[in-house]
Amino acid sequence: MAWCTAIVVYILAMLQLREWVVSTSGMPNDLTTESDSIQKGEKPSGLFAWDILVNITALPHQYNSIQNMKVRSTLTNHVKKVTSDYNTWGCSNNNPVEILDDEVNLTRREKYAYYNFQSDNLLVLVKGKKTDTLLVSAHFDSASQSHGVTDDGIGIASMMTAFQALTRKSCANQLEYSVLFNFNNAEEIGLLGGYAFTLHPYFKNVKGFINLEGTGVSRSTRSALFRTNNFEITKQIFGESQFPHSSFIANQLMSLIESDTDFRPYSLLGDVPGIDVAFYKDRYLYHTPLDNIEHTSKRSVQFMVDNLYAGINTMMKSNFLQESKPVRPSSIPLNSTLSVPDFLFYDRLGVIAYVQSKTTFLTFTLVLMIVGTVFTLVNLGVVRYFNGIRTTYKGYIVPASYGFFVVLVCLFVTLIANFAISFIRTKLNPGFTYGYPELSLASIASLILTVMCIVVYFLVSKKADFIALKEGSSIDSLESGVANEELIFSFEDALQPGLLLFWFFGTILSYTTASLGAPVLYLFNEWALYGLIAHIVATGIQYLVPTYPHLNRKSFIDTGVFIVQWIISAFWPFLLTLDLLTLLLTFFPSTINSEFPDYIIDVAFSVLAFVCLATFLPLIAKSNVIISGTFFGVVFLGCTIPQFFLFPFSTERPANVGYLEKWNITDQESSKTSQKTFYLQSSMSPNSWFNKLQQHGWGFPNNVTITANRVRFDTVEVPQILNQSFENIITLEVAKSVENNLTVFKGTILAGANSRVFRVNTTVTGTGTVIFDGPTYQNPSTQKIESKELMNNGITYFLARNFTRPDQRLFYEFQISMTSTSKVTLDLSSLYDVTYSPYYSKYVQQKPDWTIQGTALDLNELIVTKSVQFNP
Repeated sequence: MAWCTAIVVYILAMLQLREWVVSTSGMPNDLTTESDSIQKGEKPSGLFAWDILVNITALPHQYNSIQNMKVRSTLTNHVKKVTSDYNTWGCSNNNPVEILDDEVNLTRREKYAYYNFQSDNLLVLVKGKKTDTLLVSAHFDSASQSHGVTDDGIGIASMMTAFQALTRKSCANQLEYSVLFNFNNAEEIGLLGGYAFTLHPYFKNVKGFINLEGTGVSRSTRSALFRTNNFEITKQIFGESQFPHSSFIANQLMSLIESDTDFRPYSLLGDVPGIDVAFYKDRYLYHTPLDNIEHTSKRSVQFMVDNLYAGINTMMKSNFLQESKPVRPSSIPLNSTLSVPDFLFYDRLGVIAYVQSKTTFLTFTLVLMIVGTVFTLVNLGVVRYFNGIRTTYKGYIVPASYGFFVVLVCLFVTLIANFAISFIRTKLNPGFTYGYPELSLASIASLILTVMCIVVYFLVSKKADFIALKEGSSIDSLESGVANEELIFSFEDALQPGLLLFWFFGTILSYTTASLGAPVLYLFNEWALYGLIAHIVATGIQYLVPTYPHLNRKSFIDTGVFIVQWIISAFWPFLLTLDLLTLLLTFFPSTINSEFPDYIIDVAFSVLAFVCLATFLPLIAKSNVIISGTFFGVVFLGCTIPQFFLFPFSTERPANVGYLEKWNITDQESSKTSQKTFYLQSSMSPNSWFNKLQQHGWGFPNNVTITANRVRFDTVEVPQILNQSFENIITLEVAKSVENNLTVFKGTILAGANSRVFRVNTTVTGTGTVIFDGPTYQNPSTQKIESKELMNNGITYFLARNFTRPDQRLFYEFQISMTSTSKVTLDLSSLYDVTYSPYYSKYVQQKPDWTIQGTALDLNELIVTKSVQFNP
């Protein structure tokens, strides 16, 4: 029982140690306030960043909303204030700051859509001695109904703070290189601000970039460098971070998740080397009303501020920007995928940054394998010299091989058992790992330890110690008590060399995956390295104490050597693996929302947890495995049984339910009702969700349709948009003529007033063409976006133009040409803020039960549609 208690105490102690190191050394203490060093621009002011964050995130500010324009105005005023202050200081470097005009009109094609977008990024340039420029980027628009604190208010506040500090710093000495701050817009509706900037004339000077983001909520957590495309810029910025935090594994996961940032346009269209930095914890609250100031912390803000400013200053001292030569691609295939870097980067407990090239990593892995092999062969040679071939084989090779076999049995049994349990639980209570990842991981870990006890009992403890004979000795001589002619080995002692073989087998897999460009198994190198060091130390003690092989294995010396060897092999690798496991625990389970079912997450955790816990096999073997197995089995049952009954979702870990309302105003009859749809995440049962609402008195009409992941129905509660009648929301004027044996329709469309985005979808039957020209405002004096787009069949056309008055309406000209047997349908949509919907407002205000407290609304949109058919 003592060894069993030691395992539990060790795990809890290492968790506390990791938390203490990260909290004390891996994060700043609190916000920095005004001081002489801040006045000189030597340090950034965290308090300044916090004040900006509170100011711009008081309300949701999605693209093309009045609040969005207010946020942009606030940021512009801050820039002007900093510039004004600079001009009063009497600096030697005159006019270092310039606000660049942004008149880019973006027309971008994706696989199923065109985007026509008028950019309104706020571009602020701090001019250096050279025009080679570092781009720092974050977006100031929020998702619908979200306050946008972490996504991406902290990034914006950090940028503004870095801008203030750099401006102050350049008062005495001009920067070596230029820095451009891109406070960009419309990221949430397709990265449009980022794509538009790649067309800006100044973009040609950009030689590197730092993009700031938020894919979760930042409360008392760190932002991580989670994506990069260049080894050198990663090494310089991440390597010099004041509080390094990064993970190559996170970069790999981002390639699997349908989520993107402005890292894509800068990398893909500009071939610019750069990094993506984001908060990642509690993705449950991502794009929800709970991404607010209450769900962040001042330390998190200071963390991003400090690391950003350190990264910028590193680039100012380096020659990287001068030597960087991006090659702009002439064309980009539709929906191109971003390459994943083949070099390794991660932090060690937020204190040490580790960046290693592919070549270095492969070389280190190969050297490690060679050294391990040479040491093993030398050790076996010495044993053979003194004890003979039979002893070498039966006393060393067989035990190590058997120990390796036991480790593999434990691994495969735990994976199969965890998968089976998780698969059944996912069917009976989907989403549990999403809502209770810590309890799920505790269940996985206790199952692994239980399986280890069972396997050790049957394959180790029930086996008798085996005896390796020296050359020339006999059983008779042993039975007669000739102790100096026998070497006694136990199956228990076989587990440590078996584990070492397992780690070195892992290094072979690590080398293989790294050679293919994905060093995801790098932790095996750590385990193998320290396992080898521990084995060398133990072997050295063995040869220093000549009687060691003849001592009883339970002796004081034997036990002491065992403990020393175990601590050396387990301490640092265990801490690193635990750190990665903790990082993934805060991010990975929330992706069940839309990406992976529970059992996929659980199996992934099972693999990493086994790597972490396999080191306890030798301890388990020395314990009373029946008592240990019973203890861990009871813990496993205590963690697992509730998983089949506990409701997975809660206020802080809500299920993301999307609300979409469509109001068809094609004619008077269709406009009498509007269609409401709740989109449920894959881990929820729509029938259970619907029934639970019914039980709590939330009334639904009789026309409810329930499908795989949605609940849909119509009601007579229609939106109220600026008190307009349905006929006047989207209006058309059309003239028909015949030209060159074709029927031609020429006309204009007025989009809905105050709509955020206008959308056109074309359906062409037979032979016909649709050309759009525009858009502009209803006021003819307004400059028009010069673009004529041929609308292909089935392609959606998104047209986004900023407005400054609520009653402004986008104005489009179009032309349709068709033969006598053709037909063209235009489906016109104005996208509005969902708060125009009375039903949505009632839903939010009533808070029927867990659907609000345990569910956060996402995909919030109101779409007003009008379908128009054109026949010859």
